[in-house]
Amino acid sequence: NLKDRVIKPSLDEITANTDIELTYENVKRGRSVVGFRFIVKQKAKFIEFEEENSNNENIQSSHNLTEKQLDMFSRKLADLPAVQSMANVGEDMKPFIARLRTMLMDADQQKALLPYLKEVGYTAA
Repeated sequence: NLKDRVIKPSLDEITANTDIELTYENVKRGRSVVGFRFIVKQKAKFIEFEEENSNNENIQSSHNLTEKQLDMFSRKLADLPAVQSMANVGEDMKPFIARLRTMLMDADQQKALLPYLKEVGYTAA
């Protein structure tokens, strides 16, 4: 009943309400289930945010970062001292990079990171 009453409804709810796709599989020893392996995937998402141009007019820009770009820019951002001040006290680098990657997928948070993105070599197409 654990799978039907707890795991499956929870995974369905998380998948429906977030940009994360969760699945699981049984971990077996012989015929017995000894655990579960959860597979977490990022749903494809189109990122939009506003950017000010040189005339101080707000224009709508769309930026779709690939998985590789998200990984690369989150690692580069984590090396910047100004961005490191965003880290939680005692937060290790790996979770911080993962949090930055998630921030880059959110349009509002990506807009806040845009000056730092440009500093590490990001150019809007």
